[in-house]
Amino acid sequence: MGVIRFNGISSAEFGCTIERRPNHTRGSRRGELIEIPGRNGAIVLEDGSYSTYVQQYVVAFEEGDTMPPYKRAEQVAAWLLGSHGFCRLEDDFEPDVYRMARYAGPLNIEQIASEYGRCVIEFECQPQRYLKIGEMQLKYTDTPLSAFTGNSATAYGIPDNIAKIKVVSSVENTRLTLRNPDTSESITVTPVLDDGEWSGHYVSEIEKPDGYSNAVIKSGSIKPPPDGGILQVGDVLLFFENEDGSEMQILEFNSSNLVLVNPTNNTAKPLLRFYKTSDTSLPEEDTSTASAVFNGTSVTVDFSDEDEIYLDCDLHDAYYLGGANANDKVTFASETDPYPTFPSFGGGRQYIIPADGLYCECLISPRWWTL
Repeated sequence: MGVIRFNGISSAEFGCTIERRPNHTRGSRRGELIEIPGRNGAIVLEDGSYSTYVQQYVVAFEEGDTMPPYKRAEQVAAWLLGSHGFCRLEDDFEPDVYRMARYAGPLNIEQIASEYGRCVIEFECQPQRYLKIGEMQLKYTDTPLSAFTGNSATAYGIPDNIAKIKVVSSVENTRLTLRNPDTSESITVTPVLDDGEWSGHYVSEIEKPDGYSNAVIKSGSIKPPPDGGILQVGDVLLFFENEDGSEMQILEFNSSNLVLVNPTNNTAKPLLRFYKTSDTSLPEEDTSTASAVFNGTSVTVDFSDEDEIYLDCDLHDAYYLGGANANDKVTFASETDPYPTFPSFGGGRQYIIPADGLYCECLISPRWWTL
């Protein structure tokens, strides 16, 4: 009926399938109930965190041409028990998310008629279900000095469960291009003036073929939107449609800033990748640092030692490509927060302004998650 993928390996490689749809288990909120003498009821102390939970799968083994079920069970045990710590877990029943899970065993096989085997596999899962669209790397580029007058946004690593890409723009000469990074092939569509939901605006749509995982949206010279337009001048919106037909807005950008849209109400801790611009025609003093403002918190990185710095906002850690510590190369500033630190993305809209415009090169993996 389906397969699971744990630590990068599919159960199909062992001739195993999920016998029935698993229960949809979720984590529970942590908290402590305290009863006070003389007071009715109780009070609760919470810190907003959630507990791990156990996810069960009923797995069936079928005898192969040369391998009985117990031999397959040995291979499965080596696969599951050989994975240490929390590893990535996916299944066919929730194709738009993944979890971080741990398998500790034991593995008990029920032998059926000497030809089939069945067992219950239990994973201890972290409470977050991470959205695969939150793994994408999103980039905003302002290009005032190039031959292309305007700005652009790029989405790298669009997941397989996305069926269609749609762009809505107030600007006629906005172009949507899908690219296959493995073959370098691309598809570009011309926007059409919409007369339906987005009447008076220009809409570009592409059915996403397999392998086409990068999308580039370029907005040309800005002119006023048509009379009665919903969008402001220069606004460009990107939407993804899932295989089930549901649609969600991913981002919005114009000549001033990039806006990411968190589809959940949970606070995400993004992974940021800053890198030094490759434009050698620019003065060194203009490219030795990069800065961007995330929801009012300014992040500045120093490229004096290396040209690429990662910020893991979940671990509150900055490091170079090889893993060496780079925390002393990052500074934070805010006009409203007395203790600014690594940025986070709450529910809804996230405003990102490249403080250095052309010179700020940053890839954002937002890490959206739900329960």
